[in-house]
Amino acid sequence: MNFPWKATTPLEVCRLVQHLYGTHYTFRYKLAYQFVYRKGILHYEKVAMKYPILKFIPSLISVCIVTFSAVSIYCLHTEDDQLLGDLRFWVWICLIVMGALSFYGHLIVILDKGDLYLQLWEQTIEFDRHARNEFEIQSGLSSSDLLKSSQIRIVSILLSSYLQALYVFNPLGLLIVMYYEFDVTSYIFRSVVHPLLNTGRMTSFAKF
Repeated sequence: MNFPWKATTPLEVCRLVQHLYGTHYTFRYKLAYQFVYRKGILHYEKVAMKYPILKFIPSLISVCIVTFSAVSIYCLHTEDDQLLGDLRFWVWICLIVMGALSFYGHLIVILDKGDLYLQLWEQTIEFDRHARNEFEIQSGLSSSDLLKSSQIRIVSILLSSYLQALYVFNPLGLLIVMYYEFDVTSYIFRSVVHPLLNTGRMTSFAKF
């Protein structure tokens, strides 16, 4: 499949998601589900994982983000009296909210033994197909005319631009986040781990 960089329809946006974050994701880990385009229909399917425990990795990452962000806010509170005026505080609050929502949403998906989200997707596709057929019968026009709306085209282009920018941001964003000291792990290391290590060294030196 060619790189669908210019996504102008919802279908092309979904294919772009699969291309960037499924087939050609920069990290080795792949999600437990994927988009598959077959016979002109976009299906949403589960992906067999080598080890079942791997499907909990996104939830674990979300928990770590929430925990580290909360610890960073606590450390920042002990150092800065003007907590609300510090941009890092608001960035970490956003990370806590995003991490909590991601954790909740991902658990709903992976713990759903009945695959309700897959059934919902297939029913939505079936409804869309039925609606297109009715549109062609009633209006005599092609169902593809539905996608020529300028609003759909603009939203699809904005979404595709956002997805591509987010994909590029993965490697570059880490450097930017660390430069502006938004990275919670480096902040915790400087504020908690490093002082503890220095205290331990000083204690060992004094005993020596």
